Amino acid sequence: MTKIGLNQTHLATFVLVDAQGVEVSGLGTTFTVQLSKNGGAFLAGTSTKAEIGSGWYSYLVSASDTDTAGPLALKITAPGAAQQNLLYEVSGSLFESPVGPLFATVADVAAFLQIDIPSDDEAALRALGEATAAIRNYTRQYLSRVEDDTITLDAPHGRRLFLPELPVVSVETVIEESVALVANTDYRLDGAGLLHRLKGNVWNFWGTSEGLQNIEVTYTHGYDPIPDDIVVIATRAAARAYQAGLKAEENGGVGGLISKQLGDYSVGFSPEATSMEGTMGVSAARLLLMSEKDILNKYRI
Repeated sequence: MTKIGLNQTHLATFVLVDAQGVEVSGLGTTFTVQLSKNGGAFLAGTSTKAEIGSGWYSYLVSASDTDTAGPLALKITAPGAAQQNLLYEVSGSLFESPVGPLFATVADVAAFLQIDIPSDDEAALRALGEATAAIRNYTRQYLSRVEDDTITLDAPHGRRLFLPELPVVSVETVIEESVALVANTDYRLDGAGLLHRLKGNVWNFWGTSEGLQNIEVTYTHGYDPIPDDIVVIATRAAARAYQAGLKAEENGGVGGLISKQLGDYSVGFSPEATSMEGTMGVSAARLLLMSEKDILNKYRI
């Protein structure tokens, strides 16, 4: 059974014949297509139909036709032709990144590797999620734009309060000990993400809360769009993880396998895989290289 990815398109081609098995040509687009999604009722297909020639026809299975996982049945009928039945399996899922917005796309990885990768390929999306998480963990920054993020901070000793996520785009509100402060009167934001108390005042470290979780800040931070160098690093890191996964699948999950032989069965392993610290499996694919970390250092706090 042919498989189609969830929300993906597929060009279905088929031959229409009469009761004697002779190809029926000249129907144009007058044939009828009905679809059943995952055992549901048959409904009229509304996508593009075409006659290819010599009794061959086509129907473009659209993304709206493949929005339900499970069997997808097509029933094609036409005057003077026997009913043609086609059956597909719609599989996959709409991937939701557990780490928030991804820093690169499947298309970026496909272009870098110079191969075709479906946009909903879960292995590629998972690799992008891993690369994004690795960059966020290394920089200790979320980096993607977040609007109106509310955080609660301890009061520092002195006039300067550091906001943890950079760059700071804007500060909407600052509340200290339940009192709303006024921008450019009570505090001012500098270019480094620091809030400065003005008029000789300091942040209230001696209040009723003794400076613990007594300042609430609502602010907008992060990049939109993500800087090109981060996109490039995410793409390269995801490509390495994706390739490692393909290699593991090819080798049945056996790490370090570099050669096979059918007659008098034998396999060969890389020296690293047979050493005391052999870690050539997919789990050992390096997420971030030192050269990439050097580039990311300017975003790290």
